[in-house]
Amino acid sequence: MRPINETRITATYNYIKEYYASHGVCPTYRNIKDECKYSTLSMVYNDIDRLKDRGLLVEGNFKHIQLIENKEEHIKRYDYPFLIATDASYNLDRLNDEEKLLLEAQDNYLKGNYEKAEENAKHLLENSKDQSVLFGAKLTLCWSAMYTGNVSAWQDFFRTLLRYQSKTVGEKMEKELIAHFLTGALGSKENCPSWLSEGRFYDLRKEARPLANLLFVSEALKENPPVAPRLLEPLCSDTAINHLDICQVYMDLYLAMAYHYAGDDKYLKEHLRGAIWTCEKHQWITPLAEMKKPLGSVMYPLLEEYGEEFIERVDGLVDKLSEGFEKIYDVLVDKNPTKDLTFREVEIINYVRLDYETKEIADKLYLSPETIKHHLGVIYSKLGVSGRKELKELIRASGR
Repeated sequence: MRPINETRITATYNYIKEYYASHGVCPTYRNIKDECKYSTLSMVYNDIDRLKDRGLLVEGNFKHIQLIENKEEHIKRYDYPFLIATDASYNLDRLNDEEKLLLEAQDNYLKGNYEKAEENAKHLLENSKDQSVLFGAKLTLCWSAMYTGNVSAWQDFFRTLLRYQSKTVGEKMEKELIAHFLTGALGSKENCPSWLSEGRFYDLRKEARPLANLLFVSEALKENPPVAPRLLEPLCSDTAINHLDICQVYMDLYLAMAYHYAGDDKYLKEHLRGAIWTCEKHQWITPLAEMKKPLGSVMYPLLEEYGEEFIERVDGLVDKLSEGFEKIYDVLVDKNPTKDLTFREVEIINYVRLDYETKEIADKLYLSPETIKHHLGVIYSKLGVSGRKELKELIRASGR
């Protein structure tokens, strides 16, 4: 029997930790084989099994390895904390003061306390130097803009998003995911990334998957006819595994809508009850107010179980949502010459504005120059311009 090579096992474990720290995901077996100089994949499997037996690793999806989290360790932050602190509400003792304030800001947003949410976020923008926290604060202001009509906050966040230089394919995908999440709320056309509509999530780190699941279901509901809800239930289960209440609330609301379209009253009410129960537990009313229009007729009999005051808070927020949305829509969509462009096309326009050449844009977006040329042709056609010169003039005139 071949002796165990403890030096190689230690090097493998250290490589996995370093890879995770720099990429946000763990390496594949083939990554490990190449980097740690294994001669065969079967030798990698054997060493990984030994690390799992020692309680240092667990099996992941797509033959990835996942580190078992050390609960004493500080939560790792990334440049894209789009749903703040993912598991933070379950690990408050592991957050620093700025992260706790960001969590409080987003909690206030969900409770409908938009003034307080903005106050928290602005305090972080003025005092924090942590890029992830600053990104999360801008995102919170962007969310809140839907209800307060704060156009400048919305624009500021999107400028930040457009200018972010993605360092990996996974980051590029997360950037598209966030853009689709927010612009979809304004009814942006054709803005769903192809990898999302096809369910190709394997380059996303685990923190991003719950949001990808939500948006995949959201897109499925736009199909004609909508996708059968029973086909979407596995995504609901996958989201539940992450124990992220806010993601589960929206997943339950989307599934309720799917069953509503399918005429299935039983499962519609089950998902609605789940969403309302979680919202009431946290005193979140923003998600319920957002769904008043499509689900109000079936939602309100269930809301009555939680008292008149809770219903009044939801109703009051619906009116505020309508006012803020109309202001945002008028400025950013209805009167915007780029309203029919996808986020990818707007992103390319941003690089054109900065005088990047076609190959440079391709390198930044991990695309081929031919793909960029195709996108530019579509942009010219949609905006009625003949080339880059006219496109830059239009950009300058529109104040983008």
